[in-house]
Amino acid sequence: MSYNIVFHPDASEDIQESFVWYELKQKGLGVKFENELKQTLDFISNHPKSFKIQKLHFRETPLKKFPFVIVYKVLEHEKAIRILAVYHAKRNPTKKFRI
Repeated sequence: MSYNIVFHPDASEDIQESFVWYELKQKGLGVKFENELKQTLDFISNHPKSFKIQKLHFRETPLKKFPFVIVYKVLEHEKAIRILAVYHAKRNPTKKFRI
């Protein structure tokens, strides 16, 4: 059974900003970013506990081709995944865990 994906508003903003940046860098690259993100989110939705807990109750997984990690929390009682951040791996890692 897959879990519903729910985005923190800041995570949605992270995705939009990254999409625009990649599209400006090279036409179609933002679409490739979104496609890889969608594939990873689909995997998380179907296998939410596949990745280890990093801090508090948050898990994270990297994208394969882009330097980003998805930070999320499993909300078991709601059968949902709360996406906390889609975070560029080169940024300050202490800021990726938004509570």
